[in-house]
Amino acid sequence: MKITKGIYDQPIGDVNTCPYIFYSISVNSDGSVSLCFLDWARKLIIGDVRKQSLKEIWEGEALF
Repeated sequence: MKITKGIYDQPIGDVNTCPYIFYSISVNSDGSVSLCFLDWARKLIIGDVRKQSLKEIWEGEALF
């Protein structure tokens, strides 16, 4: 069975970009903040909650 619609009834198709980076971030156990919860190697670090607030990180230069 092939799934053709997502959880919000949107059509599902092939993509080249992970959609999670547009609406969430991941705070790692050391305080670093990654763009993706699957960034186990921590290659997409955009901030550190020990030095900045989550709002500052989300609205910060690293995302633009």
